[in-house]
Amino acid sequence: MLIDVRILNNARNDIALPLDYLRKRGPVIKLTDRKTGSESFTRPNLVDPALQEKLTTLRPSESVILEWVIAESELRQFDEHHVDITAEISIQSGAKSDGREIQVKGSGSLTIVSAEPKR
Repeated sequence: MLIDVRILNNARNDIALPLDYLRKRGPVIKLTDRKTGSESFTRPNLVDPALQEKLTTLRPSESVILEWVIAESELRQFDEHHVDITAEISIQSGAKSDGREIQVKGSGSLTIVSAEPKR
């Protein structure tokens, strides 16, 4: 399942963040089965740490999209026949603004439900 994770600079200043690093590593995604409460995390990709030094500047109100795929096997790990999960998606990263080191973070969630199986 392809998801778009939008990163928005809602600050008053430019923010420089390691966008290539974030795109390759991916967001932190916690999957929770809504029927049983079982939880798991998707696996992040291994990334060259040097990419954290390559910064991309976002101006105030500017946004970028990170495309990410949640594998079908990750969605169906709780129940092969019917998916009913909540995905909590978060991004956290070091960044720079006005020459200072800062931390940026954001999160959101979505509910993923498959169609009822035909009987």
